[in-house]
Amino acid sequence: YKILITERKDWPAPKYGWLFDDHIAAYLRVLRKRFITRDPFPFHTKRIAFIDSWFVSYWCKEYDQFKIKPERFKFKGTPYEKLVLGLEPKDQQTNMKWIEDVDHLYIVHQIGGNHWVALDVDLIREHIDCYDSIVGQHTKESDFNVLEACRPFTRMIPQMMNEIIPPE
Repeated sequence: YKILITERKDWPAPKYGWLFDDHIAAYLRVLRKRFITRDPFPFHTKRIAFIDSWFVSYWCKEYDQFKIKPERFKFKGTPYEKLVLGLEPKDQQTNMKWIEDVDHLYIVHQIGGNHWVALDVDLIREHIDCYDSIVGQHTKESDFNVLEACRPFTRMIPQMMNEIIPPE
């Protein structure tokens, strides 16, 4: 526990206390398991979905193709459609559809290979809040880098919803 709460500036080595993909993926699985099975319900609402870190990585890699020709990128019949319908991950399906059953997506996103941010995607308000744990070290450049790293979500979610979710 002490390793995780030691401020970065006090780390004896660059990798000391670092959370790796496996840590984040495991914790997201714990949150989803609690979401599916706990009674009393441990969260503020049932209208939420946790996006796996492996899917976030896949999403960011796919964004390179999306950027080339967004109008040609298809979401139907892909893992994105399964995600929107609550069918991913296969072993922890919620069957909760975005908009119909889910208002908020929770995403943990690694930026630049050494920095994690948490995203709260409000599907109803069409708004994304980004939470950064490094307080007091923001610059215009670092804020721009975070914004650019979140482009896969700000650009792809609207098109994904338009293609997969019925207009009504």
